[in-house]
Amino acid sequence: MIDLCHKAMELYAGGNREKLLIFMEARPEVREAMFWRVMHALVEVLPHGTDDYKQCSGLLADKESLLRDAKAFREEKAGERTLF
Repeated sequence: MIDLCHKAMELYAGGNREKLLIFMEARPEVREAMFWRVMHALVEVLPHGTDDYKQCSGLLADKESLLRDAKAFREEKAGERTLF
């Protein structure tokens, strides 16, 4: 799980939201509560002001919009597959 958190933080730091949404869409475990509990735990133990802390807290702050956008992305992709 920590590997998934690290990858999500890395993608978030890169600023490419589409890549982050693709990552989230491809890994159902990112949409589960356990992933977000680990992120909360990381925020509590990471030193404030570090890049990791900023990425982790940023992901948590954007959680709802990220989950919503990943779901929309997933549904859009499913709609594209059914067109043909």
